[in-house]
Amino acid sequence: MKNKLITAVAAFFLMTAVLAAVTASSAFARGYGVASGWDAVTFDDSIIFSAVLQNDGSVKTDWSKYDHAESFTYYKVVRSQTNANPVYPDDGYIYYGGDVNVLTYTDNEAPEGTSYYRICQIGSPARYCSKVVTIVKGAATIVPDPVTVVEPVKEAPVPTLYEEPAVEMVSGFNDVPVDNFAADCLVKLGADGIVESGTDVSFRPDSAINRAEFLKLVMTAYYPDTSGYGGEHCFTDVGSPAWFAPYVCEANKQSIVTGYSDNYFRPGRSISRAEGAAMLVKALHVPVVAWESMTFKDVIAEWQKTVVAMAFKKGLVNGYNELQFGPNDLLTRAQAAKLICNARDNFTAPLEGEVPVIDQPAPSMPNDFAKPADTSLPLIGTANRSGPIIIDHRDIDLSKVPESYITSAKSTFKIAYGHTSHGSQITTGMDMLKSSSGLYNFDSDGGTGVLYYNESLLSGDLGSDWEAQTRALLNRAGNDINMVMWSWCGQLSSMSVEEVNAYLSAMDQLEKDFPNVTFVYITGHLDGTGTVGTLNRNNETIRTFAKTYSKVLFDFADIESYDPAGNYFLDLGANDNNDYSDGNWAQNWCAINPGSALCAINSCAHSQSLNCNLKGRAFWWMMARLAGWGG
Repeated sequence: MKNKLITAVAAFFLMTAVLAAVTASSAFARGYGVASGWDAVTFDDSIIFSAVLQNDGSVKTDWSKYDHAESFTYYKVVRSQTNANPVYPDDGYIYYGGDVNVLTYTDNEAPEGTSYYRICQIGSPARYCSKVVTIVKGAATIVPDPVTVVEPVKEAPVPTLYEEPAVEMVSGFNDVPVDNFAADCLVKLGADGIVESGTDVSFRPDSAINRAEFLKLVMTAYYPDTSGYGGEHCFTDVGSPAWFAPYVCEANKQSIVTGYSDNYFRPGRSISRAEGAAMLVKALHVPVVAWESMTFKDVIAEWQKTVVAMAFKKGLVNGYNELQFGPNDLLTRAQAAKLICNARDNFTAPLEGEVPVIDQPAPSMPNDFAKPADTSLPLIGTANRSGPIIIDHRDIDLSKVPESYITSAKSTFKIAYGHTSHGSQITTGMDMLKSSSGLYNFDSDGGTGVLYYNESLLSGDLGSDWEAQTRALLNRAGNDINMVMWSWCGQLSSMSVEEVNAYLSAMDQLEKDFPNVTFVYITGHLDGTGTVGTLNRNNETIRTFAKTYSKVLFDFADIESYDPAGNYFLDLGANDNNDYSDGNWAQNWCAINPGSALCAINSCAHSQSLNCNLKGRAFWWMMARLAGWGG
């Protein structure tokens, strides 16, 4: 049996080598890099491109700005260890950028050995590619290939690189300048354990704070004992294992907060400056009485007048100036921290007496919870979803999916997908299906019988300014995007619990703010750390949240943890290339099943072809579920 397996493996690799040779020969016969739907590659020496190996093992790439007749579509940084003349899309890509002004990318996953880098600038269907730069990693010295020295053959403007002056950050935070108005306050709160501080901690001072985050600050400062919390749900959307549940439930017990009319608390909703003041006034038991000498002219609502007046009188809040308070402006995280510091300067503990009654209008129930569940309808947004939709390794057999639901999904959804190289694995798998059947047709324009699937509307991945990009896209005039996906590219391997919760909170808030859009949560690719690593902890947090709060989850990591036979490899140290402690499960499975369509060769970034083929099928399973199929 062992000899048969070795023979099968050898035959598989021989077949792969022959196929690769035939493919390469065909490519040169038709003009190198002439892929379906693309013009032949133009190798443009005027494109300035550099790739430099950094001390930390990463490779920093820079290039000159797109300057061609066709409209700019995107930049693709291509890297290959086997092809000394790589192009897009033949050799895949490691970076995708839709912003014409972003001219740099750092490859933090540069492999050992020799790699060939180049930039391809796309003005579909035109492709302009620079000269190649060769990087040798792991040797004593970097030996550049002499043909890769970038020397333009014609005059071209060389971009001027402007380096921002270094900004000194306050101790304990990597994104709070020392001259920030809340800098000293944050140092105090960090020292007292009210906010997290330490090496490489981000606070995001200018981001809006949500209800749960602000309540945690208030409760940690004045009601730190949450030991009485037993895991119960004090609101429909607040209960174990959510990190904020002990704070929200204790605050509800103390009559500091109430929920919405439908018994939801909506912890991810941002709060205004006036609402923050009201929460703090109630927590401190500050009596609310009319105060006639308030000078803020923009505080109009009656409940805001009394709350802001008393908060100002007690030294809790300040205005922008003598006349403007901005009661309806969103409270930023820095402003929230300052509120807590102001309170601690004036109140060592809540005052004796009852929690003040504030005649604040009860928040209305948002539209996303106003309709009853109806699973016969396409599940656009959150309105018709009665439970979670979890897509994992079990959801790959498309023969079980009624074609009518695939057809319905194509006519219903318009998708914007933000990703970098690892996220491209889904698209690569979809491309393979598309080439085999028109049923799975997709492109960036949509149309009859074609899924609208656009990868250029969003730039980067979940390590970028993804939330701001999403809001800008969905708020644009005439927006018709009704489904948004973002992928990870390694960030979850090192993120803290707080950072993962911030991602979940931001996604939840987007769902509340855009109830007619479907947002897809996603786990991060495997990194070899198994079941006990930081990555799996963070992936489990995302899974638990998705299942608890009825989200749509594409379980990227779970698909990488099993082969098609159902054998489990996460506990054997599986990584994104499908390697594990005793081999490579994808190669092993395809050696035994060489004729399977799941093993069709493709340019799967960072991984084996099987991995991408599985993810492409899981994507269409998800679309059928969202189109109303029960699975």
